Amino acid sequence: MATAARKTFDADPEPDLPACFRDQKYVEKLAREIGGVGPLGTADASPGQGADAPPATTPKPETDAQEKRSPELLVRTYVASTCDSAVFGPMVAAEAQKRNLMAAARGAFVGDGAAWIWKLQRHYFPGFEEIVDFLHVLGYLCAGAKAVVAEPTGRWALYLEWAAACWQGKVAQVIEQLRGFQQRLGALPAEELEDLPTDDPRKLLAESLGYLEHNEHRMDYPRYRKEGLPITSSHMESTVKRFNRRVKGTEKTWGQAGAEQILQLRAAYLSEDGRLDDHQRSQPCSPFRNYKARKDTEAA
Repeated sequence: MATAARKTFDADPEPDLPACFRDQKYVEKLAREIGGVGPLGTADASPGQGADAPPATTPKPETDAQEKRSPELLVRTYVASTCDSAVFGPMVAAEAQKRNLMAAARGAFVGDGAAWIWKLQRHYFPGFEEIVDFLHVLGYLCAGAKAVVAEPTGRWALYLEWAAACWQGKVAQVIEQLRGFQQRLGALPAEELEDLPTDDPRKLLAESLGYLEHNEHRMDYPRYRKEGLPITSSHMESTVKRFNRRVKGTEKTWGQAGAEQILQLRAAYLSEDGRLDDHQRSQPCSPFRNYKARKDTEAA
């Protein structure tokens, strides 16, 4: 979780879909990383991108305009555990209370769209604005376009249309189009959809439509940008890799207790409020504490 100095605007500071979300290679990579939704299959068709061509430069997730209007992050802290969401929710709430986040002038709760996440939000952060991570929305738009258009160029064109509409808050238009495609393909009961292959167009379409219908009221991105609120959780999600570098790997073996302990240590190490240093200084036999004491004495 993070505190930030936000900027507000009288009008949407970035009404047009950023260039990075209109770049085929970046969007293909994004769709693969999100998982669970297939890429459009268009990147390999781009001219000049054969086996001998130099690798394309992946654009920054944020444009210069976005960086100027994005909230300035002040302090980030982390909690981590091997427990399930029922136990983890109170841990996150306790951290928020410790940091007095409930007294913030404005609060935002950004999630990937899963139902269990919003259950935690309603229970522990009821006053915070619910926001669906825009990057996850793009993944489902890719899946929907892949389900209804066979030709790669047509898929890309449809994705661009839908992505621009969602960026501008016109989610209802995309939902209406998805419902029309579903009627033409033939809607199936949920139990029948479960038995279909993951890449079946009817299943991809149903998942994309269900995602947008469930989260439409959490996708008012023009208003969020005007109010200086975040629309992605990229700052936090990138930290998962920093946890994984310490915790996961073929050369690392932890039992349940060991994994829990190393996660707690890693969370304290990455937190930007000095909690790990404070903990080390408080230990009676800590070499860190003795070293600091000697340095303080020498300085005096």
